[in-house]
Amino acid sequence: MILETTRFGKIELDEKDAIVFPEGIPGFPEAKRFVLLQHSPQSPFHWLQNLEDGALAFLVIDPLLVDEDYLDSIPQEDLRELGIGEVREAAVLSIVRVHREARKVTANLLAPLLINPRTRKGKQVILIGSHYEMRHDLTVLSTDSEAEVRKG
Repeated sequence: MILETTRFGKIELDEKDAIVFPEGIPGFPEAKRFVLLQHSPQSPFHWLQNLEDGALAFLVIDPLLVDEDYLDSIPQEDLRELGIGEVREAAVLSIVRVHREARKVTANLLAPLLINPRTRKGKQVILIGSHYEMRHDLTVLSTDSEAEVRKG
């Protein structure tokens, strides 16, 4: 399929690469089908591009790059709901936000996206009772990485 996007122009995608969020993503209930695109070869970021709306894409990062113990906080019931036996089998992503005015980049570690790579089904979960924040400062990013994200 060919998708016209705001960030990438026309891109050719394979339907089998679609990740389906049956309930959508909170705030975007109609956005159910996405594909994961690489930001750039050396970047820790990816784009979760919506397949129904070429203007809708979320910048995401693997939360293990922020906290190596992050997976310990994922509830077993959410994994079971997606048909995942062990947390290491899941793809886990955090949505990133670039705050241009504050020149700051944050990741939502409180509400990760869980994806079953085998079934390509996903959902956003809230880590109730965890110490994680919606706006975790990504101070590990270099100035070059921040500039790269802003260009994307």
